[in-house]
Amino acid sequence: MQESQSMFSEFDALSKKDWLNRVKNDLQEKPYSTLQWSTYEGFTLEPYYTRRDLKNIEHLKSLHNATLLSTHSEGSESSRKWVNNQYIRVKNEKDANAIALEALNSGADGLFFDVSRLPDVRLPALLENIHLNHCSVSFFAGNDAERLFSDYLQFATDQGVKPEELHGIFNFDPVGEICNNGLIDSDHFQSFAAINSETARMPHFYGITINTGPFHDSGASAVQEIAFGLNIAVSYLDHLTEKGMSPAQAVENLCISVSVGTSYFMEIAKLRVIRFLFSRIVQAYGLENYHPGELYIHARTDIWSGSLTDPYTNLLRHTTQAMSAILGGCNALTVLPFNATYADPTPFSRRMSRNVCSILKEEAYFDKVADAAAGSYYIDAISDKLIDASWNLFLQVEEKGGFSRAFQKGFIQEEVKKVRRKRLEDIATRKQKLVGINAYCNPEEQITGKEAAYMPEHAQLLLPQRRGAGFEQLRFRTEAHIANGNPRPQALLLMFGDPAMRRARAAFAADFLHCAGFTTKEETIVPQSARLNTLLGEHKNGIIVFCAADADYETHIPELADYTRRFFDGLLIVAGRPGTLKEQVKHSAIDGFINLHSDALDVLNEFQDKLFV
Repeated sequence: MQESQSMFSEFDALSKKDWLNRVKNDLQEKPYSTLQWSTYEGFTLEPYYTRRDLKNIEHLKSLHNATLLSTHSEGSESSRKWVNNQYIRVKNEKDANAIALEALNSGADGLFFDVSRLPDVRLPALLENIHLNHCSVSFFAGNDAERLFSDYLQFATDQGVKPEELHGIFNFDPVGEICNNGLIDSDHFQSFAAINSETARMPHFYGITINTGPFHDSGASAVQEIAFGLNIAVSYLDHLTEKGMSPAQAVENLCISVSVGTSYFMEIAKLRVIRFLFSRIVQAYGLENYHPGELYIHARTDIWSGSLTDPYTNLLRHTTQAMSAILGGCNALTVLPFNATYADPTPFSRRMSRNVCSILKEEAYFDKVADAAAGSYYIDAISDKLIDASWNLFLQVEEKGGFSRAFQKGFIQEEVKKVRRKRLEDIATRKQKLVGINAYCNPEEQITGKEAAYMPEHAQLLLPQRRGAGFEQLRFRTEAHIANGNPRPQALLLMFGDPAMRRARAAFAADFLHCAGFTTKEETIVPQSARLNTLLGEHKNGIIVFCAADADYETHIPELADYTRRFFDGLLIVAGRPGTLKEQVKHSAIDGFINLHSDALDVLNEFQDKLFV
């Protein structure tokens, strides 16, 4: 019998200390901190973790395979299961019904109807030929939620479907509404209590939905999304138990709906931490045997990360978001159509959203593994840090009187605003690169004002928005300028001197200017040559960007800028950092500098102000 042998046994064991010494040696003069991740959540993560790093967080083992131990698991106990929802924004019941039937026949096993903007929903038309006991049906309800729910129960009864056979969630969130309009409607709380007295008898249909999406889509950190969501959960549990519902009934009737972003590992950990901390809260209500896996989590791709420009890139974003949601342990997943944040979804965009989930199931085998993230040192390390930070913020809000009072005092908004401001600053300076938005843009891609609608800042409420909305406004402003009969602005990139540096800086300048929909043209020149004279004769206004090495700037820019001004009336820019250049360069006849530290949003707006007057 052949003895088993450990893999890679021919390699010597390497401690983390040895690894750190080797890394620091390889980094040479660069600090080790360049490999660490300073997160928006307020903590720093190492490049990698070992088993020894996790010796004090054995409690996180309760999250491994958690969804397999939940009351929601059916069938096989060795694989993941989740509902693939088709999101349908209902404007006309008959049209929405056709979309729903197509979805169910093409891979979806759940429907998520957004009827929040429909004053009166005709359920017989909306649900015609849909077998309610064979699929999940969820609603994003509007103001008349109680009547909608009553009508739904009656419709199901008329179809011969028992309440206990219904699957789905009823997304009606009175406390969460304060984030949108700043008010708590007492009538909504009465409707909320009435709905939940009914759904408490329905084991697979959830009447308490806590939405953390408004925080996420307003730029909040994962810590804030988790903590504020738990604060809302406590508000509901207190309200319902005061009305006579038992803690067990209230907890079993509750689900959390989260938005999932593009920070892959952070989003996986976020879902797991929500389960862990919710179970800690539930135990405080006397439910000692509650397991984290019993919480029903609905996940959806977010609004914040969406892109109006280069919109097919959203498909890539949605794929990684869906992967995070599944590995994090969601029970239901709604992948929004890639154009849902700025237009009415099309048959193509709806099909692609369904297929993201189907491919992960049928081709990537995500449903064949119990918990692919279980035991990951990195994810467990993130989870542990999220638990501490989120719990501390949760307690801070509770000390202020709970979510509603903290929001009315402006605490919630201010905390979210701090993180959003930092995120948008990193996007504006292009420290965070967004494909098709502030990097690798197609300058001739056209967008309309309707698509680029941007929500202005409001002092009181949260601001769900696309993170790239500021750059979208840049693009729309350029398109409006062209629509008025003007040519598309073009920048002439004049390269000279050192071949490597001039090429690198021209590439940077082109990517920078494309963000505003400006096209670029590269030309290699010799200062004060006949070729330069020809180019200046052809390009008398607009933008000229000098692209060269710092040494070449110091040799040529003062005279070159003065010479160029004799023929050129537009913006004269240098691609480089002024701090590295001599005073005679900085005070020559140029209008400014663009570099890696520039606030691209601010600079490009300034360029438009000067060019479009």
